[in-house]
Amino acid sequence: MSIETHYGRPMDIEWGKDGNTGRIYILQARPETVRSRNTTIERFHLGQRGAVLVEGRAIGHRIGAGTARIVASVADIHKVQPATCWSPT
Repeated sequence: MSIETHYGRPMDIEWGKDGNTGRIYILQARPETVRSRNTTIERFHLGQRGAVLVEGRAIGHRIGAGTARIVASVADIHKVQPATCWSPT
């Protein structure tokens, strides 16, 4: 039985792969939000480029820009201001 059939609605499903065995696991499933079913496509244009400071996997669908800060501990949280991009160490 599929998860969506079981719940009777579109679901947002998070999967994980075991690095040793290669088995796939369902980590969580929750109802898909109305926002994610929006058919309007937003386009974004990056006005200018700077040096790449960090790379990773995108988890959103937008472009972010701001002053980069490294937050080494919660004691440094005062460095995080509006329009600040931050990365935990």
